[in-house]
Amino acid sequence: RTSSVSVVLYKGKLGSQRKQSHPYSPIHRSCCTMFGGLRSSSIFVVVAGLSLYVVTGEHLMNSSCSGEDRPPILSYHIHVLFMPSNRNKTMAAMNLQRAFGREFQVKENCTFDAGNPMPEKKNICQYEVDWVPAGPFPTAQYSFFVPTAHFFNTVPWIMQHRGDLDILIHPNSGCETEDHLIWPLWGGHIWELDPSIFNCEYPGCTVP
Repeated sequence: RTSSVSVVLYKGKLGSQRKQSHPYSPIHRSCCTMFGGLRSSSIFVVVAGLSLYVVTGEHLMNSSCSGEDRPPILSYHIHVLFMPSNRNKTMAAMNLQRAFGREFQVKENCTFDAGNPMPEKKNICQYEVDWVPAGPFPTAQYSFFVPTAHFFNTVPWIMQHRGDLDILIHPNSGCETEDHLIWPLWGGHIWELDPSIFNCEYPGCTVP
């Protein structure tokens, strides 16, 4: 099976907007290079500065995120996913949230965007519950921000206490696509995430 590949050069720094196409005007395009074994019907290779970006459908990947030198992990998120229409799962999820908070003395809500790795933050905090699909998640979920120093305490605990709930643990490096799709840990069912929502795709990238 073969797919067409387009090479596009863009002016300026490459970025993406939530649920929108790229706002940058192409200055050159060449196509009809053929590769076999590719799942996407069209793949765009985008050169911006010294970085190579690969866009498949709506998803952006940056060569500086997946090159030989991997970006440093700046923090982690622990997500608990559940179906809000299932009363037992919802009660279990809320009980787990309270138990985690007691175990690790979580006393504050996160007041920064979930896309910000916040390496300077030393304490665990929790985000509000999303009762409807939000961000890349197709169902209800809540999450905890976990500094790297707390990884080896929190991750074994949540895995052993999750019951039959579904858990996603992913790093925050600034490379959101890799963080969520390539480098995560799952406990329970693996949910399909929507990567088109991601804004950051280079090491250390932060969302205001």
